[in-house]
Amino acid sequence: MRKLSVFGVLLLVLATMSIASAQSARTTTLQMKAVEGSKVTGTAVLTESGNGVMVSVKLSGFDPNTKHDGHIHTGTCEAQGGVVVPLNAITADASGAGSADTTETTMTFAQVADGKHYVQYHASSNPPGKQVSCANIPAATAGQGGGGTTTAPAAPAAGIGGLSQDGGSPLALLAGLLVVMIGAGTGYRLVRKSAK
Repeated sequence: MRKLSVFGVLLLVLATMSIASAQSARTTTLQMKAVEGSKVTGTAVLTESGNGVMVSVKLSGFDPNTKHDGHIHTGTCEAQGGVVVPLNAITADASGAGSADTTETTMTFAQVADGKHYVQYHASSNPPGKQVSCANIPAATAGQGGGGTTTAPAAPAAGIGGLSQDGGSPLALLAGLLVVMIGAGTGYRLVRKSAK
């Protein structure tokens, strides 16, 4: 009986570790649209990063070898407000494409993904000039990203045996582990019984 309880405790520890690893960072992908006659389009991916947010922007359609400022603003692309977070500038290559990653620590993912902010890039750098690409950041729901084009965990979390837990419910994981524990207990009792 003591071996069975030790086995049960071990399974409970593994279940707790799997549930903790299944809680991954929230993320949302925005489609950056061309504005004001530009041809600049791409994506902006916002990912929860500790108490902040990582913003990864990839754009194409710029003039070759040019530099462009970006920001998170209050409001929407349709009803624009002031700058709240500067993003790293994008330097377009010879084909007019470029990217920039910015980790923002003064605002959380929840604060940025409240339906009252947008990402915008501009025609130039210092000064930024007119806007060329814009995307609204949708409001996030509890436990999910902002409901943009795609909403998924930043990376699959490893569960027991290396199984992927890509956004699955921790309750479903716990239920599965309970079934495993009951099956293991029954198997152990059968082995003990046949050994007598």
